[in-house]
Amino acid sequence: MKILIFLFGLWATLEGFCCLRELEGEMLYRRDRFAWTVSGQGIDVLSELTWRDLNIVGARVGAQAQLKNCTPCLLKVEGMAGWLINGKEQDSDFSESGRQQEFSRSLSGVNGYLFSVSASGGYVISNDPCCRQLLILSLGVAGRSLYLRSFDGVDELFSPAPFPEGLNATYRADWITAYFEVEGRTKVSPCLFLRSFLQIHGGGYFGYGHWVLRDLHFYHEAPGFGVVTTLQALFRVAPRWRLTATLRFEYWRTALGSANFNGAEWKSAGIEVGSLYRF
Repeated sequence: MKILIFLFGLWATLEGFCCLRELEGEMLYRRDRFAWTVSGQGIDVLSELTWRDLNIVGARVGAQAQLKNCTPCLLKVEGMAGWLINGKEQDSDFSESGRQQEFSRSLSGVNGYLFSVSASGGYVISNDPCCRQLLILSLGVAGRSLYLRSFDGVDELFSPAPFPEGLNATYRADWITAYFEVEGRTKVSPCLFLRSFLQIHGGGYFGYGHWVLRDLHFYHEAPGFGVVTTLQALFRVAPRWRLTATLRFEYWRTALGSANFNGAEWKSAGIEVGSLYRF
């Protein structure tokens, strides 16, 4: 009940100085790859963890509002949640630099989830009196989290067989960033519109791991950056309704961090379909 009262109060406050312009919802499929390495004992890559072929389904929702006293000023919020259906995880350890003398390798199945939230404020720039082309510059903050659970681990290097004690592990990667966004809009025809987005992120990375087999807990922290590019087509099917089809690509990377952390890399490519309602 307290949450509902808070949300109602927040909406009532926002209603005083802005008006809702768009509501959007999309179903998504994406395929991700995530990896990180650590050094130690004088070895540049002592351990390497790679999660690949991560198949994810989910949904994304967003809303955009316009300030009543500043027509070119926009506010935007967005949230996404996804479920990792399946994937593969490989854990390799090396006794010499340059990924030489691999003495341990395990393969596991993977499931998990991810989510992201963002909020931004933007300003519309247009020299087209018919609004056939728009440019929107925005600043915002965002947070995203990827949770991975590995299970049914198999020792692949020497004796391909399940570990008798079980090889279950979890790892959560959090990114907290500020970002700059450039959005372009083009009216191709009365029924077709195109939108493109480029986001440049910078901030912090925080990783939390638990290896059940050795009851090992560890923590990673590092500065990181990300680039998100999006291309969206909108098809007008009614005066206020649009059908949407979206391609989205993401690339995230960190610098060196705590606890001999060499860095992490996260790649994603996805497709989304849904609808948009304009007020």
